[in-house]
Amino acid sequence: MNNLANKLLLKTFLSNLFIAVLFIVSNTTSAQDIKFKNAQKYVLGEISVTGNTNFSEQTVISYSGLRKGEEIMIPGEEISTALKKLWNSKLFSSIDIYLLKTEGNVAFLEINLIDLPELNEVTIEGIKKS
Repeated sequence: MNNLANKLLLKTFLSNLFIAVLFIVSNTTSAQDIKFKNAQKYVLGEISVTGNTNFSEQTVISYSGLRKGEEIMIPGEEISTALKKLWNSKLFSSIDIYLLKTEGNVAFLEINLIDLPELNEVTIEGIKKS
């Protein structure tokens, strides 16, 4: 039990430290100050979904907010917004968006995901029911 309490305290400390660092960094550079250099406008072609996920490709694409045929800037705010939407779902432990290729002004993207682990079994050890 003591080991579990120590792990919980360490996890809480690390998450609080991460939030503090994130807060400090976000105050030094606001999102409006970020300008994407060398950004180019593309029409979004195919979007593929890869990785270890239980969600369908169409579900992930629709939740990201990206649409085939949409004009986007790469790098740009649309990709950042898609990443934020997927992270805010709290369903994935890793999210990456890759530019696979461009053909003229058409861009092909890949969204690579890893689902968060699922709790499958709970075992409780300790005092039995009296």
